[in-house]
Amino acid sequence: MGQPIILNKGTFMDSRGFFQEVVKEGDDVLNHLGVIRQINMSKSKKGSLRGIHAQTGMAKAMWVPFGVAQIVAVNLDVTSEDFGRTVSHHMHAGDGKVFYAPDNWGRGFLALEEGTVVAYACSDVYRPQFEFGVNPLTCGVNWDVESLEEVDLLISDKDREAKDIKDLRK
Repeated sequence: MGQPIILNKGTFMDSRGFFQEVVKEGDDVLNHLGVIRQINMSKSKKGSLRGIHAQTGMAKAMWVPFGVAQIVAVNLDVTSEDFGRTVSHHMHAGDGKVFYAPDNWGRGFLALEEGTVVAYACSDVYRPQFEFGVNPLTCGVNWDVESLEEVDLLISDKDREAKDIKDLRK
């Protein structure tokens, strides 16, 4: 199993804005994902905390087309010496970065600006019977809540009621 990495794709800026080539045949994103079977996108209010979700057999490459987000990955492989390890990176629109997280790493993010958009290229289609996750508040991630100022965290019931990470090994 691999480790999460940040792929620097580069961004072309001019007076109109920016252009970012996210993925193309033969590049690093596809070298890690292998194949793209599904692309998802979410738009979130400032303070939205999404995750930590994983699916057996699914790797993801994530990028931020609009706004700012703290993207995280948590090693949920109970057989790994790195079980529970977290990787976190702040990303924003136009930074030219793609966050790759392999199979068995749970992924999630915190939207740090209103209307933040996070896009995901997935190596498999969504299969709810293979999905699992952990509570984002109890999995060891140091969330950047200071950046939220007076905004409260917005967390779905599903994520708030997810297992504690230590319960995965039981």
